[in-house]
Amino acid sequence: KMVNYVNINGFHGIHGRVLPLATGIKLANHNLTVVGFAGDADCYDEGWGHFSHAIRRNIDMTLIV
Repeated sequence: KMVNYVNINGFHGIHGRVLPLATGIKLANHNLTVVGFAGDADCYDEGWGHFSHAIRRNIDMTLIV
C-alpha cells in the first residue's frame, strides 16, 4: 500500500475499483490532487470497464499502473 511509503492521505479499496473511488473523491472535492495506484491486472483486467469510462469522463486525476 503506497500510503505506507509516502506521506499522503490514502484510501484502500477493493481490487479493480481504483478508478471509481478516485472519480468519486475528485467529484466530491475538486481541490484535491487525486492519484490512484493500480496493478496491471487491477486496471486492465477486472477494471477495464472503469478505465474506459474514466477516459470518457476526462476527470483531472492521475493513475499510476
